[in-house]
Amino acid sequence: MSQFTKSIFEIHKDKNKQDFYKKNAEKINWSKDLDAWVCADPEKIKSILHDKDFIVTSYEVDSFNLKLGLDFKNTKNIIGYFPLANEGEAHLKLKKQVMAQVAKNYDLCLNIFSSQLEGLIDSIFTSYDTLDLMQDILVPTVNESLLALFDIKLNGSYKKDMGFSQVLDKFVSIKRRIEIENDLTEFLASMEGNFSQDQRHYNVAQFVIGYDGFLSSLSNAIYFTLSNNQEKKLSAILWQENMPVTGIPYLARIASKDKILDGEKILKGQLIRLYLDNAAFHNSDAPHFSELFFGYGIHKCVGTQISKKMWEIFIKKIITIDKKFIIKSASYRKDDYVFLKYQNIILETYE
Repeated sequence: MSQFTKSIFEIHKDKNKQDFYKKNAEKINWSKDLDAWVCADPEKIKSILHDKDFIVTSYEVDSFNLKLGLDFKNTKNIIGYFPLANEGEAHLKLKKQVMAQVAKNYDLCLNIFSSQLEGLIDSIFTSYDTLDLMQDILVPTVNESLLALFDIKLNGSYKKDMGFSQVLDKFVSIKRRIEIENDLTEFLASMEGNFSQDQRHYNVAQFVIGYDGFLSSLSNAIYFTLSNNQEKKLSAILWQENMPVTGIPYLARIASKDKILDGEKILKGQLIRLYLDNAAFHNSDAPHFSELFFGYGIHKCVGTQISKKMWEIFIKKIITIDKKFIIKSASYRKDDYVFLKYQNIILETYE
C-alpha cells in the first residue's frame, strides 16, 4: 500500500510529501503518470531555471477551440499577458512593463494592504471567537490591494473566488475552463475606466497571477506557523523573518533540445517538474532556500518584494492580538494542481 494519500497530481498536498521529495532530490526520475521528469533538489532546480535550454511551457488554448468548437477568447488573450507563459523578447518586454507597473503603485498597494489588514484584524478578532482567517481577512485584503496595484476598478462587488489561474493546469476539466471563461467575461465587463481591450486583458492577467500567488504564499506560511504553535497566544509566536514555506509548490519547464542531467537523457520537448516546495525541507547551509520560493533566473517573480513586505506587515499586526487559538479546520481550494491556496483556515480564539 502506498504511503501517499494524494494522487501524483496533488503530491504537494500530501502529509508525507517529504518522502517523495527526498527520492526525487537524490536524482531526477521519470513519472509515467505525470508524463514528465521530476526534480526536487534545490540546487539542481536553480541550475535548470538558469539554463536557457529549459523554457516555459505553452498554455495555448486553441486546441480546445478546434476540437470542441468552444470559444475561450478571454482566456487566450489573458494567458498571452502572463510573463511566465512567454520567452525571449516577448517575455523581457512584458516583464519590464509589469515591473514598471509594480513600481508605480508599490506604495499604494502596501498602504491599502496594511490599513485593510489592520482594520479587519482589529474588528474580527475583537468581535468573534471563531473566524475564517482566509475569507474574513486575507482574501478581501489581498483583493483590494491587488486591484489597486494593477489599476483595476470594478463597478460592482465581485464576490467569486477568482481562481482564474487554474487555466495554467493542463489537467483542469473542460467544465472548469468554461466556468473560468464565463467568470473572466463577467470580471472584464465589470471593469471601469477608458481602457482598451488589450489593456484590460493585460491588467487582469497580472491581477490573476498576483491574486493566487500572494494568497497561496501567505496562507501556507501562516498555516504552517500557526499549526506549529496552537494553544499559544498569537502575540507570543516567534514568526520567521522569511516565509517558511511556499504556496507555489512547483514550476514546469520544457527541454528545448536534448539534455543530460543526472546521467538521464531528457529529450527535446519533454517536461520536467521542479518542486520548489522541497526548499522548505531540504537540508542545506542556505536556510530553507527561501529565495527559491519566488523562482530563479529571468522568470523570477516580479512580486517578490511585495510578497515579502506583506508577510512582514501581517506579522507586525497579528502579534498585537493577545489571544490564544486553535485551528478548528483548514481546507485547500478544490481541484487546484498549480497553486497551493487555502480556501479556509478556521480559528477559534480564547483568552
